[in-house]
Amino acid sequence: MFQDKVNKVNELLAAQGKAIVQRKQVGGQKAMYGYKPQYLFDAVNKVFSVQNWHYKLHEIEVIPHSDDGKSGQVIAKVEVFMRAKKDDEFFSHGVQYGQSTIVNSNVGDASKGAITDGIGKGFSLFSIGSKAYRGELEAVYN
Repeated sequence: MFQDKVNKVNELLAAQGKAIVQRKQVGGQKAMYGYKPQYLFDAVNKVFSVQNWHYKLHEIEVIPHSDDGKSGQVIAKVEVFMRAKKDDEFFSHGVQYGQSTIVNSNVGDASKGAITDGIGKGFSLFSIGSKAYRGELEAVYN
């Protein structure tokens, strides 16, 4: 039953095509492609329902890159818990990390972005949205 729901989420994501894929590039790194977070969360909520998943923020770290504090990075240590249905127990595949860049001193938005990134990586451990982490979305985006 759990795997059937995972497959359904991935089918919902795939059916939406390019519109829900984003290109991310940090610094000089090669461009990466992933799902826009709200679409990923909406698909999980639609199939599993809101009460059948949650996350725990274990730690968040702000790393300034400049003396003025206007740029830098936020790293979030996040654990995602899921269950197939209400009476099942929640389970996790462990802690994951998310990151986001601080732009114009906006640590709040960077913190939200890091948490969101960590949740997305946590979902991928359940094979939800895993095409992004296998590098299969570049072809969809282009």
